[in-house]
Amino acid sequence: MTSVKFTSPATLCAAASSPLLHFPTTHIGGRWCPFFILRMPTAVPELTLFEIGSVLWSCTIVFGLLFGLWWLLARRWHPRFAAADNAPANSVQRAASSELRDESTSGSDPGSLPRAFDLATRADFCSRCNSTIHCAIVVVGLAIAMPLVEYSYDFAPLSGDLRALQGLMAFSMAYFACDLLVVVGFCVPLWPVFAIHHVAAMVAIGSNLFQENCRRGSTLAIGLFLMVEIATIPLNVYTYAGQLGFDDLGLFQSVSFYLSVVCWFFTRLVLPIFVDVVLFTRVVMPLAAAERYCYIPGLTAALYLTLFCWVVFIGVFVPQIVGRRRSAPSSAAGGVHTATEPTAADDRPAFELSASTL
Repeated sequence: MTSVKFTSPATLCAAASSPLLHFPTTHIGGRWCPFFILRMPTAVPELTLFEIGSVLWSCTIVFGLLFGLWWLLARRWHPRFAAADNAPANSVQRAASSELRDESTSGSDPGSLPRAFDLATRADFCSRCNSTIHCAIVVVGLAIAMPLVEYSYDFAPLSGDLRALQGLMAFSMAYFACDLLVVVGFCVPLWPVFAIHHVAAMVAIGSNLFQENCRRGSTLAIGLFLMVEIATIPLNVYTYAGQLGFDDLGLFQSVSFYLSVVCWFFTRLVLPIFVDVVLFTRVVMPLAAAERYCYIPGLTAALYLTLFCWVVFIGVFVPQIVGRRRSAPSSAAGGVHTATEPTAADDRPAFELSASTL
């Protein structure tokens, strides 16, 4: 199993200690060692700004094309997505269609004719497909790319190759840029919340990629921060199944929901706090005051995203957990709970503020 490699302060101090070398010293890890250890220049290969820009624009275009592809495929294969193409054009036709449906479905399964998605929900569905692809590539890619570099106590690279990690960061920034256009252009539910979140994510990533003098230490920190995407897939699975009419208290949905909660807790509550603390104490604070300013946008965005994840967990997930716990006994007492035709509320479950686009 691979892991991120760190060189401890004691090892660095021992290697740098020599009566022939005289450097300004600082007290780190319980011993005095040369101050240059924390800010030593490296020759680790990195992407150029042109290469970063090329990855960013090309991946943004690819995500846009994929969005169109999901739209076309869903129109053909997803029952509620396709039903929107046959929806009545005006209120009179909708009323007539409703009466006809009431007559034609009397005594039949109410879920046989699924209610159609509206335009915003269709866009949200395709956006989730993109987010699933983004999650799979970024999480697997980071697990491979981060161990390729050896890092010092302050997360600065000592050896290896940063280009793969930077490429994944640019790829992720491209996803957020494309999805920002989707949530704003289609006005998906809660789009201002998603828009602010996406802008903050792009600021955090872009402040590293496009400021070469502010990359030291923050590259690994942002890479670790992107592991929050682990929670995306179980969230999307829960949402997809709910839109298809799965029983919300059934085994499949319960497993998906609680798996989402567990992933959210470890990757979007615990991990971001660790990264923020390390970024502030080991990367920013040891720098001279004049060198800290370029880190402020990225650090501020990271703190906002951390706070956002906690607010979502406390304000959305916790009430959902309590509600499910209360519903379980009544469901068991009332017999088997069967799925019915999805309603308007089923398109965006209450906890869905925390879904794929986050």
